[in-house]
Amino acid sequence: MSRFRLVIESSLSEVFLISVVVRGVCRQLEVSAADTAALEVCAVEAVTNVIRHAYLGAREHELSVEFAISPGRLDLYVRDEGKSMPDEHAAKLRQGSRVLGFDPRDLRAVPEGGMGLQIIHELMDEAEYSREAGINCLRLTKFLRASEGAEALADAAHSSGAHI
Repeated sequence: MSRFRLVIESSLSEVFLISVVVRGVCRQLEVSAADTAALEVCAVEAVTNVIRHAYLGAREHELSVEFAISPGRLDLYVRDEGKSMPDEHAAKLRQGSRVLGFDPRDLRAVPEGGMGLQIIHELMDEAEYSREAGINCLRLTKFLRASEGAEALADAAHSSGAHI
């Protein structure tokens, strides 16, 4: 397994860095365009939620996204020390909700919030939230098809002499 971590300031102007790194990792692992888009959207949504809800928009904090790459899967761990996710939101992340079941032709029916968790629930293969010792952790998992990830990871390790 290969791991690395990106740490950013809790500022919306820094979120683009997450997007750039996710796309770069996915390109290196030869992840499909659809899975790359799903990972990018979910990572950006998760980080944006940390900044807006866990840190209430305050910039003087840090958050991290750890990438754990192993054959057949890519895990992203979004960690922060802000406010914890309310239990009802964690349940929506695990179980899903009907928040996206609105009529798009009726603008009054569009919900004001809560769509991000449902998007993560639908696009990720696994999503799990936990809080330990004051640290929030959201794990986002995408299972990679046999042609993705494992071969590229093995090739990269072989060419660099690294052992993964």
